[in-house]
This record gives sequence, structure tokens and C-alpha cells, in this order.
Amino acid sequence: MKNKILLLLSLLFTGAGSAYPQVQHGRIQLEPGASVLQPYTAGAAVSANRLVKLNASAQVIETLTSDTSGVIGVTSAAAASGATVNVVLLGQVTLAVDAACNMGDYVIISASLAGQGRCQATLPTTAQ
Repeated sequence: MKNKILLLLSLLFTGAGSAYPQVQHGRIQLEPGASVLQPYTAGAAVSANRLVKLNASAQVIETLTSDTSGVIGVTSAAAASGATVNVVLLGQVTLAVDAACNMGDYVIISASLAGQGRCQATLPTTAQ
């Protein structure tokens, strides 16, 4: 029985016995309202629905107003420093923004409120 369990675990972690890793090609489609979450440790207190990046310790922190890149996702809930927080990497999520948004706007990092987005009608010229 022990050998069967070890074999099953081995198959699960090696791609069903293949020497090659499993690779997804093409589009990923989600149902409406669905999202893909990844748990991270908060490097500082974070609020819900905020843009976050990784610090040097691979913990999430809210973006700064001086940031122009580095966003990994949006927090799904608030968390205290050291707590686990889910970050939405793909899909639909609510994001706090610093001004009104219109359908079709691009979302960039806010230059006035940390962790928030800013909507703009034109294509961003920075690496956001």
C-alpha cells in the first residue's frame, strides 16, 4: 500500500510519469466573475482591492505613488503585516481607483494614492 501511495504522489508531481513538465499553450478562459488567486504573506498592512508588488523578501506590499512598474496583482481582502493575503493574478476583481473610470480606459498605477489605480483613456507610455 505504501508503494502505491508513493507511486501516485510521484506521478502527480512529475507530470504523470513524463520527464517533461506540463505546459499550457493557447488561451486560458475563465467563467464570468472568476479569478485566479495566489496566497502571499503581507510585508506590511494591505487594504482590500489594492495594487500590490513584491518586496525584497517576496512579500506583498501596496504600490507606491512613485512606482511605474512591478505590479503582480490586486488584493482580494485586507491583511495585517505577516498575515496571508490572496492576490488576484488573472480574472475579474474590484480595484480601488483615484478618480472616475470610463468603459475602455486603461488602468495604470496611481501617482497620487498608494495602492490604487488610475484610469486613463490613452495607451500608457510607461512600462506599466
